[in-house]
Amino acid sequence: MNRHFKIGETTISVLPYFQPIVSMKSDQIIGYEVLSRFFDSGKILDTKISIDRFEDQKLLDGLLIFLLEYTFRQRLKFDPNLFFSFNLSPSQISDACILDDILSLISLYEFPHERIKIEITESVIISDLALCTKFMTELNATGISFVMDDFGTGYSSLTILSSLPFSGVKIDQKFVHSCVSRKEDRKIISAIVGLANSLDIDVIAEGIETVEQADLLRKIGCTKGQGYLFSPPRPLKRIGNPNSNPAVHTENEYQRLSIEERAFQISSLYNSKEVAICFIDRDYIIRDASMTFCRRIGFDKKEVIGADIHVLLPDARTMLECLKSFRERGLPYPPYRFTRESGDIDLVMLTQVRDESEEILGYSIISLEIFSKTINGIMAQKRLNVW
Repeated sequence: MNRHFKIGETTISVLPYFQPIVSMKSDQIIGYEVLSRFFDSGKILDTKISIDRFEDQKLLDGLLIFLLEYTFRQRLKFDPNLFFSFNLSPSQISDACILDDILSLISLYEFPHERIKIEITESVIISDLALCTKFMTELNATGISFVMDDFGTGYSSLTILSSLPFSGVKIDQKFVHSCVSRKEDRKIISAIVGLANSLDIDVIAEGIETVEQADLLRKIGCTKGQGYLFSPPRPLKRIGNPNSNPAVHTENEYQRLSIEERAFQISSLYNSKEVAICFIDRDYIIRDASMTFCRRIGFDKKEVIGADIHVLLPDARTMLECLKSFRERGLPYPPYRFTRESGDIDLVMLTQVRDESEEILGYSIISLEIFSKTINGIMAQKRLNVW
């Protein structure tokens, strides 16, 4: 479920995204930060720029209420032990109505106060310390807790941290990103962890992207983490079964591929003589295809790009209709055996390609030859049967 906001002549659609916060000891999900993703006509917009526009138009309160309400409505889909974090800006703290709005919404949905965390930056506190103290004290008295976000980048007053009802701090991701290579940043993280321990509050490292960073943070003593190593922010329907509260898998033996490495990986697939690959849009028009794909269907690449796949491969209609029935039932597409005119058999796998707003852009088709009438192909089929 997304919601539309009017900004000038533009209608911006907002979709809630959830990024897990995990225990660094067990990799178990312990909570989610609830974030916004902004779209205009299906195209994702820059998050920071969109937040600034919402603030200029005094729409941040409406945005927060939408995120809270969405989360509360979906509560039964989540493990009851998970918490949810929401972000507040300086302008919202100074809004006298937002506190009542938050409490009213919690009461309406009977959502447990202790499962709510509010993340605020030091700039929020410094903008009006007295007002911020009142705001935090009143909400904290109901069971809602507060986390200081981007800790280490601003004033970082020990007095502020110890005098206000904070239950945790988030180490700014710029220190996390360089902690492996920069000794100075490791010292800063160690100091923050030591300070948090002395105040008996949680410390969360955000922006963790590699196994090396996670291992180092564990050694320093950081017990909670968040970042792309564990999971990027995702809409609710793409985070598996949140009610099962599974451990995330970080594949400790390997780092995540860089964008360049992924590009080379895709390029190698397109150049492979063993794998045929193509991309078709929602209207079944072939937008791109490898030379192996073109060779297997017996057409020149110039004839393939821009053609309707049903025209080039009349038998593909049966396959696509079969797979469509799986999509309508919410089931993953199974591999499909496709027999070519030559009598050779391919194993075809089709995957939906979606954008950030979850709209289907088209389908990626990967085909592997599993039977050929040539001697080599027969031997390959025998080897396949053995495995």
